[in-house]
Amino acid sequence: MAKARGRSIVKSVKSKRRSHKQRFTIPLAVVAGFAPLASDTMTEVHLRGPGGIPHVLAYHLTGVNTWENNKFNSGVLIKGWTPILAGFLVHKLAGKFGINQMLAKAGVPILRI
Repeated sequence: MAKARGRSIVKSVKSKRRSHKQRFTIPLAVVAGFAPLASDTMTEVHLRGPGGIPHVLAYHLTGVNTWENNKFNSGVLIKGWTPILAGFLVHKLAGKFGINQMLAKAGVPILRI
């Protein structure tokens, strides 16, 4: 017969990471990516009223001009999505390099990159 071996006791160690409640933060790079779209939307509201908001959003995010025969324009599509994707990329890179953690440790409230 085989000899019974003793069991070793493994103590669980609590992780010291996230010892506090996670707070609400605003990623500035992502918000800045949406700024050109918001600017063009506000310009349209001043020119034609709030009824133009869906047209501007559709034009910049899909590239389809809903004012004139539903024509596609790739230049406007790129103009709409490039800053948004760049904002998400900068936010992701800031997280990888630890910039947001440094801001949190420095005590900067709410704002992150």
